[in-house]
Parts: sequence; C-alpha cells; structure tokens
Amino acid sequence: MPTSGLVLTLVDDEVATNAFLSKLENDPRFALGERCGSRWPVALSATDRAEEFAALDALLLDPAVAHVDVAFVEVCEEGTDEL
Repeated sequence: MPTSGLVLTLVDDEVATNAFLSKLENDPRFALGERCGSRWPVALSATDRAEEFAALDALLLDPAVAHVDVAFVEVCEEGTDEL
C-alpha cells in the first residue's frame, strides 16, 4: 500500500482553489494538513502503485495546482509488518 507525503502549491485563484480543496476533502485517499500560504501538505494513501500514479496525475492536471512536491513515499507489501 503506497503512502505519499506531498506538498501542493496552489494557484492564486480562490474559486479554483476552494473547488479543488473540496474535492480533496471528500476523497478518502487524501488527508490534508494545515495550509501555509499557497502551499498545502497532503498525505495520499492508495491501494496500489497504479492508483497512486493516477491520483498524482489528476493532481498535476488540476488547474488549481501549480506544482506538486513529493516529499516522502513508502510502499509496504500487504501482509508484512516491515516499515
């Protein structure tokens, strides 16, 4: 199960940003941190690598997102206790 720590840089468009954040808040794969200006920390938990890449692609294509920094990625195989 891939888990990614991301920092999103959002555009300076309040309407687009609010619509985008509403989508993320309603998507159980995302956990939002505390916004700092135009940057927003986000955790992404996907069921597999394909879902993770699809979610990252969707973030990059959203007009409210100027940039995505990937700060951390962890992939644990299901059924293992390894960190």
